[in-house]
Amino acid sequence: ARLTLVGTKLNGQVSLGDGVRVNRVISASPTEITVGASASAGTAAGTRTVKVGYYEAAGALTVYDQVAAVKVEPGFGIARVGGSGTTPPVKATFEAVAYAAGPDGQPGTEDDLRIGVMPATWSVEPFDELSATLEDVKFAGAIDADSGLFTPADAGLNPARPYSTNNAGNLKVVATVADNGQTVSGEGQLIVTVQRWNDPPIR
Repeated sequence: ARLTLVGTKLNGQVSLGDGVRVNRVISASPTEITVGASASAGTAAGTRTVKVGYYEAAGALTVYDQVAAVKVEPGFGIARVGGSGTTPPVKATFEAVAYAAGPDGQPGTEDDLRIGVMPATWSVEPFDELSATLEDVKFAGAIDADSGLFTPADAGLNPARPYSTNNAGNLKVVATVADNGQTVSGEGQLIVTVQRWNDPPIR
């Protein structure tokens, strides 16, 4: 793996924890060090403390064999249509957090190992039968396939929808992570709702 360590006053030997070897230093400065590293065969999965000279960051590196599960965070998000009048749209952003199966070998149990946020391919689907019937995916907005940023549709009545309703919707957010030739997906929920006209100072 190619790893970049970012900090201040970085000076000294780089240590990546038990079973992880620094093969070469690609570049180094007081604020950024990039190294090529590898894990020895049979290295146990888990978090590692990363050290540069006298400085260290506990749990900054995770060693794992493969992604077993993906969770979309937040699991429930809200966006608001906008762009009509003085009220801008409120976007929603999501992250794909990957997990490795723990010692029991089963994903979704208490001993799962949190790998962290990973790049994903993003898409949206109808959350339920009603949202499919109302074509919420078509009208509510779009998600950027690379970043997970959802941009809601314009506000205002839409004559193309039943009863000329607003571009609200109930969507399923899907993140697909590619890892070692396989893909693992996770899901979240996004409610696209109408503009907030009453904005009290305390919510």
